[in-house]
Amino acid sequence: MIPLQITPENKENSERQNETVSSDRIRQAVSLSEVTNVMETETTSGEVVRKKSILAKRPYPFDKDGDSSICNELELIENKKSSADILEECDISEECDIPEEYDISEECIEKADKGSSSAVHVDEFPLNFKIREERFDVGNYLEKNRVAWNRRAKIVDWLVEMHNCLDMSEDSLYTAIKLTDLYLDRTADQIENQNMELVGICALFIAGKLLEQRAPPVDDFVSICGTGFTCNQILKMERQVLEAVNYRLTYPLACQFLQEISKAVLLDSTTLTLARYYLETSLLFYEFVGVRGSLMASACLLLALRSRGHYDWNIELVKITGYELENVESLMWTINHALIMRSKLFPTLGVTFQKYSTIESLRVAELPFLDDIFCPAALIGPPPELSFKK
Repeated sequence: MIPLQITPENKENSERQNETVSSDRIRQAVSLSEVTNVMETETTSGEVVRKKSILAKRPYPFDKDGDSSICNELELIENKKSSADILEECDISEECDIPEEYDISEECIEKADKGSSSAVHVDEFPLNFKIREERFDVGNYLEKNRVAWNRRAKIVDWLVEMHNCLDMSEDSLYTAIKLTDLYLDRTADQIENQNMELVGICALFIAGKLLEQRAPPVDDFVSICGTGFTCNQILKMERQVLEAVNYRLTYPLACQFLQEISKAVLLDSTTLTLARYYLETSLLFYEFVGVRGSLMASACLLLALRSRGHYDWNIELVKITGYELENVESLMWTINHALIMRSKLFPTLGVTFQKYSTIESLRVAELPFLDDIFCPAALIGPPPELSFKK
């Protein structure tokens, strides 16, 4: 075989080919950036109408931060700078201003340097989580006559069922319910009972596009939900929901807080599943909407620990959650009372109970509750100091 001779002419041809390939990749990136989440619906006259969702998915080459190898190459070609030139211009010794609530203490850094890779995360997680929770508090919208409390419970139960049918993640369910509550609290419109299902569909639709790897299309919601709503109605309500919450959609969720606790204390699967069952069932009760998700998760965990006869609230859990026993125990007893009364208040709303009565869920729904310290006629709801903020 004759070795390839590198000549100035061959080198020039090779550079020209590289420029052509780069140009093709740039055109590909530009064309893909114009792609939106387009749906085709057929009208009664047979005309095909193309609908665009306001939360269109970003094309494949881009990640959620808008960065990709194509974008990096485009930027380098436009600036005509090499990576080495860019690094030389950066002053890595320059300090950045970090918000005080997100700053990491020197003590945590020292622990991490000594080999504890999770020290920073465990110490700072509850503080950062609670700071974010404050930004998404839900007001007592029942006082505004937005919707009846039992109607909301039916919507939550129905959302759990739809979430199971569409095989969506737990985070999507909690996001959808949080988004529904925020919309009902912040919208200036008067919501009628027949529109509650439409709000719930839109919330689950939005949550799916945010969190699911393969988000169910809007046509699936129309067919599976069987509510008679059209794609156009769902997309119109989607815009209203997004505008009401000012397009802020990434919420700190109670299920996420519970998951982090379970990882830190190496919780067994039965106790974790039992706590998840308590937490998901509590979503039915409007009275607990005003309680922070981190506190709800902690109280449900304490209830699961005591129901299983395990260890009680200890120093490790105080450190991980940031809550003392007296902060959690009073709420735990009110949740226990609500769970006992669920079958009497909502006898037809048993989707969550059925879900956690299966073998896959270790049949935790069949386990007994703690003895109720309240009488059956007692009001359901958290202690007043933990309820809706004035």
